[in-house]
Amino acid sequence: MAGVGRILGTAPLLLTRQRYISHSGAQAGAGTRRSAQARTVPLSRSLQCLCRPDAPDPMIFKDRPRLNTLSIVAGLMLFVGHVTVALAYKHADLERLLRTGVCYQCDLRGVDLRGRDLSNSRLGRSDLSGADLRQANLRSANLGCATLDNAHLEGANLEGAVLREARLYGVDISSVRLAGADLRDADLSHLDVDMDLEWVDLTGVLLEGARFKDGVRCAGFAKKGGWGCAAR
Repeated sequence: MAGVGRILGTAPLLLTRQRYISHSGAQAGAGTRRSAQARTVPLSRSLQCLCRPDAPDPMIFKDRPRLNTLSIVAGLMLFVGHVTVALAYKHADLERLLRTGVCYQCDLRGVDLRGRDLSNSRLGRSDLSGADLRQANLRSANLGCATLDNAHLEGANLEGAVLREARLYGVDISSVRLAGADLRDADLSHLDVDMDLEWVDLTGVLLEGARFKDGVRCAGFAKKGGWGCAAR
């Protein structure tokens, strides 16, 4: 019972039971009254623990106004608005990339570049977090030190691309064409080096220093095959 008394939600039940026993004891004989009082002792001790000075009053929420549907919807809209702002790219950076193919240290978060031909583009140190690059042609593109966290790369062509020291956390590379890509020191720490790369064509891919799940780090291709990766 002492364990039950520590649970805040049981306070009304304990109080009701104590009042009921005391009322019954008042109507019973002296022997019955003593028995009823004896049964209330554990409850009283539990209530002493429950009603300590620093314990919250179970009734403090009684008059608190309830959230209506409009308030909830407004809160969700505000949250979505913040997320949208957080992933908003700079239009000037996007225009420069599409015009010149060069956009160093640009803000391209959440940009839609699906199916775009971005071969040989220069995007070093740019932030492409959450960008939609599905089916995009990034062949021989330079994405060194770029951030591509949670970017969508399904079906993208990154053959011969430079991704050295790039962050690709949360990226699904199972359908990405990576032959000849430079992934040295890249952050792929969400991927299992054995499971997630099993069906990926890694012909000529440089993985030295690349970081994978469970602390696995690569040391480049072994002479007799394999990825040369092990926990460090």
